[in-house]
Amino acid sequence: MTTSELRLGNWIITEIDGEERIKQVWDFDEECIDGLKGRARKAQGIELTSIILECAGFTKSEKSNEFWEFWTLPNNWYISKSLHTEPSAGVEEGKVYWGDYWEIKSLHHLQNLYHALTGQELKIEL
Repeated sequence: MTTSELRLGNWIITEIDGEERIKQVWDFDEECIDGLKGRARKAQGIELTSIILECAGFTKSEKSNEFWEFWTLPNNWYISKSLHTEPSAGVEEGKVYWGDYWEIKSLHHLQNLYHALTGQELKIEL
């Protein structure tokens, strides 16, 4: 992960002094993330699980079926998750996509896409 894919307020996992921690990014540069100079050894995205989506305010839609899970926000903004067992039309198993199948790999990617499309921050309670 590079700082170029992060925005202030993104949630990530960092390793600090050998221990992994979930942190929100409030300061970063090319040599450190969250101002932890020399202590943050790595940073990685937080996988989009059902629990993480619920923490971001999404609820699983009753439109979900054996092929797709649909997750919606109160403002009707939604994402979908493929449950296919084989790649189909650009969809890979277990990946979360928005709209025209843009792959969203982790929570910070979802935060960035939501902000780019709505101009608002995605509220998350971890």
